[in-house]
Amino acid sequence: KRFAEPIELNADAEKTATLQKILSPFILRRLKTDKSIIQDLPEKTEIKEYCTLTEEQATLYQAVLDESLQKIKEAAGGRRMHILAAIIKLKQICNHPTNLLKDTHTKFMGRSGKVQRLCEMLEVFLQNNEKCLVFTQFREMGSILQQTIEEHFGEQVLFLHGQTSRKEREKMIDIFQNESKPRIFVLSLKAGGLGVNLTAANQVIHFDRWWNPAVENQATDRAYRI
Repeated sequence: KRFAEPIELNADAEKTATLQKILSPFILRRLKTDKSIIQDLPEKTEIKEYCTLTEEQATLYQAVLDESLQKIKEAAGGRRMHILAAIIKLKQICNHPTNLLKDTHTKFMGRSGKVQRLCEMLEVFLQNNEKCLVFTQFREMGSILQQTIEEHFGEQVLFLHGQTSRKEREKMIDIFQNESKPRIFVLSLKAGGLGVNLTAANQVIHFDRWWNPAVENQATDRAYRI
């Protein structure tokens, strides 16, 4: 009688201002760990998957490693720059040779132990009719994953990256959240790791690891949230 009716029925500005003053000191926050507040959010389980390099990956890895160590050894200054560049290259090789070489090879399967393991995991998720988010820090790797997964499973895969328009971004999110398919959503870590709700997914894969775990946790929370 004092607030709801005057505000909702008559748009009473004075009552609205009074109500805002009364409520402003209170901030309500629901924690995922508080089971008395929410019962239906499942426990978050984190699993590390270890993958074996293919022969092509191992050969390329050793060649880049030897070359990088030589550059670091000979560098009079700027060793950190060479070390950082080497780490990025080695991460790309572990992802897929094409992620580093940018070659025009049209065959992606069979060249990366990590991609092979990813497809094995996705096969189980799809058999259980689960939806999955796959995060990568490299846009090129996202394109490789999209193409490889689509060819392997014969169904559409969404890919959100920094160059995706706002309209297309919203369309992809809406489809993933409300339609039965697509069931796999590839996202670049920076573009899709914050400010997006994708709670239709109950599996999250970080295809390559970021140096800051907090960034990965934020990305995981695109699915694991209230």
